[in-house]
Amino acid sequence: MRTFQELIEIYGKKIVVKRKTIISQTDAVEKYIYWIHKGLVRMYTFDENHKEYTFDFVSEENFTNAFESYKNQTPSKIVVETVTDCELYRFGRKSFEEALSDGADTIFNYINILENEFIRKQNREISHTMDSKYRQYCNKKKKNPELFKLV
Repeated sequence: MRTFQELIEIYGKKIVVKRKTIISQTDAVEKYIYWIHKGLVRMYTFDENHKEYTFDFVSEENFTNAFESYKNQTPSKIVVETVTDCELYRFGRKSFEEALSDGADTIFNYINILENEFIRKQNREISHTMDSKYRQYCNKKKKNPELFKLV
């Protein structure tokens, strides 16, 4: 049985991307899912006055993309941009489905990643509801010190 990392390497296309590269654009339909092998990306959107709002950073050993656009095949509301030089594995819909169907180990790992992402987002929503901006910054720095070293 292949390991999760082997399946990433077999089915994904390795790409090296320079910092400040947009890999998912607003108003475009998302075609890919990215596995971050090395580096950091940020996700942001714009309001009606074109003011930019960063709402997430995604680090190594995680998937990223404009997921709503990818799933529903509708224009994206968000931008995904590299913060650092990145090594990514890019999956089209077919190659991603092939990777998932290659074995139970792959599905288990994918579900585990999704569960951890859901927990992280839930905790972030609670923090945004209850904590001051300063407290949110302190919590983020405490939980993700590598984020501040990379930027």
